[in-house]
Amino acid sequence: MYAIIETGGKQFRVEEGTKILVDRMAADVNSEVSLDKVLMVGGAELKVGAPYVENAKVTATVLDLSLIHISEP
Repeated sequence: MYAIIETGGKQFRVEEGTKILVDRMAADVNSEVSLDKVLMVGGAELKVGAPYVENAKVTATVLDLSLIHISEP
């Protein structure tokens, strides 16, 4: 499964294990964050938001102030 998310005014295609560089996060290093601006979810069934997919979120861990690791798309 993968997702297209929006954070910091940019869009990213993510899936479990993806690491992305983002604009500075307002979260502590090693903390878990929930990203709820999910534009699309792909996999067995495609879900496209208008603009965001309802009740969808991506969970990530902050590795650095500008690097996050996706743990659950």
